Amino acid sequence: MKDAIQEFLTENPELSEEEKPLYRYSCAEQMILAANKKYNLNLSQQTINAIIPFGGGMGCRRTCGIILGALAVGGVLWGAPKPFDHTKLRAFCAEYTQWFINTFGSLDCPYIMLMHADPDPAIKCRHCIEQSAEKLEQFIEKYNAL
Repeated sequence: MKDAIQEFLTENPELSEEEKPLYRYSCAEQMILAANKKYNLNLSQQTINAIIPFGGGMGCRRTCGIILGALAVGGVLWGAPKPFDHTKLRAFCAEYTQWFINTFGSLDCPYIMLMHADPDPAIKCRHCIEQSAEKLEQFIEKYNAL
């Protein structure tokens, strides 16, 4: 995941300075796009579009989009067709969420940005995204082995 995430964190050098902000993926999108690439999930553009509102703390600086994107990856991997057959998914969500809180101190976008984000908007939450993607890969390995 750490390698896959780099593609979505890095700005296209061929774009003009005016265009670059228009082609930055949100934190939530970066998580799902990296997992899609790394694990060949073959997610449709429509599915990826469903993640867009979660970026930037659900677009209103609330719950961090990084964790929402990571939990969405869990849903893709371990969501079951039966509504109440989500034992593995629920365990993953609980454990990953606890790791996230322990690591970043909160689930709230403003707190995480205040305490951990870079002031440069091109970099902003890059470190948090990289760290979360790396940890997500470890969790995927663990939960796939169950």
